[in-house]
Amino acid sequence: MKATLDFTVVVPVPEPGTPRFQGITTKGRATMKAFIVRFLQNDSGATAIEYGLIATGIAIAIIAAVNGVGTTLSGTFSTISGSLK
Repeated sequence: MKATLDFTVVVPVPEPGTPRFQGITTKGRATMKAFIVRFLQNDSGATAIEYGLIATGIAIAIIAAVNGVGTTLSGTFSTISGSLK
């Protein structure tokens, strides 16, 4: 028994003269200028950088706190160890 599968592929075809990508066409400098202006006005990456800087500041604070506590604990354990001998 042989199984067959029939299907149809629908591919949207843009109208002639319609740009394939929004804001990018082959018309030249004016469109490229609009693309660059829109790229420079997009500030969504700035938010990610700000969150990264906040996370870095928190990490530095945690490292400093753990380093200070570690030094204190090391001295405490040394004192306890000396007392036990």
